[in-house]
Formats: sequence, structure tokens, C-alpha cells
Amino acid sequence: MMPKRSLIAFAEELRAARDLETYWARSNAELAKYGVESIFYAALPSRYLPNPNRITPSLFWKTNHPREFLETFGAETVLDGEFTVQQAVASPQLFFWHDPAQWKDATPLQLKRAATEIEMGLHVGATISAMRFGRGNVGGIGVSTRSIKDVAFEKFWGTNGEPILDICSLLDVGMRQRHLSEMIALSPREKDCMTYLALGLRPGQIADRLGIGIKSVDKYIAGAKKKLRATTRDQAVAIALLFNVIQP
Repeated sequence: MMPKRSLIAFAEELRAARDLETYWARSNAELAKYGVESIFYAALPSRYLPNPNRITPSLFWKTNHPREFLETFGAETVLDGEFTVQQAVASPQLFFWHDPAQWKDATPLQLKRAATEIEMGLHVGATISAMRFGRGNVGGIGVSTRSIKDVAFEKFWGTNGEPILDICSLLDVGMRQRHLSEMIALSPREKDCMTYLALGLRPGQIADRLGIGIKSVDKYIAGAKKKLRATTRDQAVAIALLFNVIQP
């Protein structure tokens, strides 16, 4: 583990971060002290996905992996079919990328994708399930330690694994409680409509409260649903509440 004083001091630094980019940069700088070279953070509103092989549209994510990673897999499809993500959603077990035993249930397409990642240097590291950080959390953090050789990783993780997990825990908590709302970025009117829906008002009642037409309310609700990766109004409200986008 990180020394108690260091962990508390780091938590206070994160608490003082006023925006997502400061929070993100500070978290990555702390992880770099322990050998992490880049990360991929992903949060999901639910583990129940319409299509596990089309996971990216449901994700809220941020990464500082090499540019080649996004250029190769595409921002709209970046984690589609990714085996390590599916494992993180299903189990709190750590997934070590270079361990062949952990890939035994991967499909040929997933192994092909993994081979492409190896060519990019993303072959040594771990995927940490968000389930480790809180009951009901869905998602995970992939930490790349690509400068560490496969054979040296066990010793490396024995020394640095616990501090890395501590930092990732604080990163996940802060992202869910404070900073995912910045990534979702609803407009003020969209937030108003979601808040009133959460309070049980119908669109006509919301229109009266806001002094706008019901068609405008429907437009704001539709916009919020899209940004929240939701298919229904109830699901949109649930996601907005889960990620502290609204506070009725």
C-alpha cells in the first residue's frame, strides 16, 4: 500500500482539483511514480449490455494511451469486443495482459486484437475492475507498464501493485462522484429536464415549470438521453443520478 500519510496527502490534492483535466493529470502523474506509463479509464452505467461486442457506445471513457491506439481502433469503437473489458465487467479479478492463462476463453477476433495491441507496445500491464472499488461499480482501468519486461512483471507488481490499486481506487471514486458529469456535459436546460423527470414530473408539467413548449422539453430530453447513452427516459434519469449529473 502507499504509506498512509502519502495516500491521505494525495487524496487531498485530488479533492482540491477543480476540474476534470487537473484531476486526470494529477492521477496520471501519481501513477507514473509507480511505473504506469498510460491508462484507459472506463465507466459503464450497467453490466447488462445489449451487445457485449458493441460496448463503446455505452462507455464513458478517457485515456492517455498512445495516439496510435485510438487511430487504430477508432474513438467510436475503441473497446468493442475487447476481452479484458468484458472480464472487468464480469469479475473483480485482476487481469494481467501478458498472462496466456487469462486469455484461454478469448475468441480468435479478440486474440487478433490483442496481437495488434502487442505491436503497439501495450502488452504488459493490467486491467483493474471497478468492482474492486465499490459495490455496483461497473467499468475498469487499464494500466500500461510497457517498459517492464514480461519476466520482470511479477516482481514489479509485488512492489508497486498495492500503491497502483490505491491510486486507481481514488481515481475511480473521484471520477464517479465529481468528474464524470463533466464528461457527459448536459446543457443547463437538459439538466433541468432530467431533474424534473427524476422528481416525477411529466413533460407537460416540466414545460409549465420552465415556461417553454412541450416540444422543446422533448428536444432537451432527447439530447440528454443521447449524451447519457440511454434508450429510455427512465434509464437516462437513472444514469444521471448514478453519475451525479443531477442532484434533485
